[in-house]
Amino acid sequence: MEREESLNLICVQCGRLVRVETATTDERGQAVHSECYDLRLYGEQSEWPEAYCKALWEFEDALLAGRIVDARGEISKRLVELSHLPGLHAKEREAISEAVQALQSLEREDQRHKASEIGKVAFEKVSAISRSFARASREY
Repeated sequence: MEREESLNLICVQCGRLVRVETATTDERGQAVHSECYDLRLYGEQSEWPEAYCKALWEFEDALLAGRIVDARGEISKRLVELSHLPGLHAKEREAISEAVQALQSLEREDQRHKASEIGKVAFEKVSAISRSFARASREY
């Protein structure tokens, strides 16, 4: 059986790998994720796409909650701006809706991770105390 290999390119917008099968091209013919391309288009009008991407790709646990708050703030500002602009802006509103859902999911995952970390620390403390009690009971 032949193994089918996929060719990957680098997205010019975010710098991550993008599969050839799923890549879109920008106006210069360069490979880009379709989400990155849409966000860049909206980003020319607003700060929310950049804040959203920073939250989405934040790997530092200590910074993630702040990035999510920043992204939500920028999204709120943009929604206020859109309410004062003529036209429906349906594509951007749809992108914002998807971004809000992704941020909610990211936040839930972050909370689960933090709860898990707290549980690990608590378990380690209880284990240390139990070892101390076990040693103390053997000495008596």
